[in-house]
Amino acid sequence: MVSLVGGKNVYANGCWAPSLKYHNGTFYATFASLDLGKTFVCTKTGDMGFGGWTFTAISGIGYAHDADLFFDNDGRVYLINGGCNVTELTSDCKSVKPRGINQKIFDGGNTHDGNRIFKKNGYYYILSTPQKDGSSQRIEKAWRSRSLTGPYEQTIILDDGGNHQVCVVDDGSYNWAMLFEDKGAVGRIPKLAPVTWINNWPMIGINGVGKVPLIYNKPSAGNGIKSPGTDDDFSAQGYVLSQWQWNHNPDNSKWTTSERPGWLRLKTSYAPDLLQARNTLTQRIQGPTSSGYVKLDATNIKPGQIAGLSAFHSKYGYIAVRNDNGTKKLVQYNVTGTESSVNLTNNTVYLKVTADCNAQTAKFYYSYNGNTWTPLGSTLKMDFFYKLWFVGYRFALFNYTTASDTSGYADFDYFKFSPTIAGAKIH
Repeated sequence: MVSLVGGKNVYANGCWAPSLKYHNGTFYATFASLDLGKTFVCTKTGDMGFGGWTFTAISGIGYAHDADLFFDNDGRVYLINGGCNVTELTSDCKSVKPRGINQKIFDGGNTHDGNRIFKKNGYYYILSTPQKDGSSQRIEKAWRSRSLTGPYEQTIILDDGGNHQVCVVDDGSYNWAMLFEDKGAVGRIPKLAPVTWINNWPMIGINGVGKVPLIYNKPSAGNGIKSPGTDDDFSAQGYVLSQWQWNHNPDNSKWTTSERPGWLRLKTSYAPDLLQARNTLTQRIQGPTSSGYVKLDATNIKPGQIAGLSAFHSKYGYIAVRNDNGTKKLVQYNVTGTESSVNLTNNTVYLKVTADCNAQTAKFYYSYNGNTWTPLGSTLKMDFFYKLWFVGYRFALFNYTTASDTSGYADFDYFKFSPTIAGAKIH
């Protein structure tokens, strides 16, 4: 995220494919920033929770694509990146080690993503994701060698549609892997998959078939299923719940949950469009279907101001209240240019977005009582465009103005989530 100072953003830039390692009581999070051209290592001892991390730009190295940190048995530490380079670091991971190893260890091409390295039974294993036969589909390859600097041999360990970027989990046996699947409007969804070791290769799937099974036993019994938070009544004072993400670093002078207790107040800033609006509050849609709705008090929406609920991505759609020269309207807009509107008849209005991730569509509704819903506008064809961002569509609460008056604000009483697109009567 950035602060949108001067209209600048880092869509499709920023941090790609971070790495998380644990070594001698310390967590190490490593990531490279495209817009800054730097690679960072962040460390924390004890609990891995939010806050308390130390950030350091690794001296002597610029942007290291999809880098992974590796602590070898002899105490030496390396950064693996690209396709494929190894750079030795100092023991504190803060700089390139003088006269250390710094070389390309094999040529994996320029399409390799998600580099990961581990060591088992005397082999160094490097995993990464190239394109399959020049197509847009990804596969997962493993390279192995008895020596860090090679020579390496390779094999395909996963060839299964949109599943890729594998990380074999260091749980002592390396029998499980984390990866993700490109899943259309939902974005990239994390998965846990079993690993079958065949001839010292970590093959993904039951019996090493190179596919992610749809159903399989959990690796550890007794741990209940946990789901992310969804609903929010905005009763927390001074913060929003952890399921939310600000689309950009927020302007904290422009939002509050304390001026009107139990409501989220989004104050107004100028933006030319929704993608550049500063204090947009979002949470992921969930598949295969989901819906979200808000209660909005539009009393203080001033001319030029627009506030509402979006199916949010680069190709977004929204339903909102817009003040057109003193006339408030309910507006449904798709970024492709289609717009529908009706006059607002009550300042208290409910706005709803439904998402069908199988059909890749979103629809928009409004209500004046929260029970009977009226559709507005056209169906949005959701399109996951990874070159702008990698997360999928999100529900987004927003407020901005295209005019000069920034004195207005929008009050949201709550956000309600449902895993279905039905349940409310629509007329």
